[in-house]
Amino acid sequence: MGLGAKADTITVVKSTHSDHLLLRAIDHANTATKRWVVGSLRLWWHGAELCARCLSLGLYVGANGARVREQIYQATWPLVAGYSVLTGLLSVVIIRIVLAAAADYGLSQFALNLLIRTLVLEVIPLLAATYVALRFAMVRQASARTPIGAATTAVGAGFAVCFLAVTSAILVSGIAYLSVFGLSPWGGPAFTALIGAIFTPTVALVLVLKTLLFAGAVAVVPLVSARRHIPELSASRRFARLFGVLLLIELLSLVGNYY
Repeated sequence: MGLGAKADTITVVKSTHSDHLLLRAIDHANTATKRWVVGSLRLWWHGAELCARCLSLGLYVGANGARVREQIYQATWPLVAGYSVLTGLLSVVIIRIVLAAAADYGLSQFALNLLIRTLVLEVIPLLAATYVALRFAMVRQASARTPIGAATTAVGAGFAVCFLAVTSAILVSGIAYLSVFGLSPWGGPAFTALIGAIFTPTVALVLVLKTLLFAGAVAVVPLVSARRHIPELSASRRFARLFGVLLLIELLSLVGNYY
């Protein structure tokens, strides 16, 4: 066989090998995509099932009232002190930075508006949802194997998100007022007018819906993988799924508020 024929044979072999690798890569990608689609459909299906159970539990709470109250207490009260300290320290740091930067650029008159919009509308609800997920919902997932256990845990987690979001929003608003006006009561009318200008009906509706969706996501997503037919996931993957849902809700709220 001549050198030219050998070179052609080697080229054909290399081309065939490359094509084989490409086909294997495509087949692997298709398999991974199918698994992802099936897993996502199972996730949403069991999430909807758990939501339905939580709704029925809320409508017929008589027989399980004690368990629901216990889960609400365990999901909320132990987290209040730590979350209040966290949000208080975080808000003080952010408020001081924003006020100092606004003063340097001669924009002090816009600082309080920016702080309320940033902290109360965006940061606080997302932080409350993440805090409850890490401190309660994901921790209790392992013990929520029965349908009634999953439902009561979900109700407790959802209530905790709403409660911490509301109380911390009030706390942060008070810290913002004190940082700008001090202990003087004369800033009350201006602060009240600013709050009224920020929280228009549309903004207030978006905030309420976002907080409720955050509560629903924290209540359902960490528990779905514990349900039947869902493979066990690591804690990091469960949190990644939850945080992805939270970020999607946050993105939709930004669109509703500013677009």
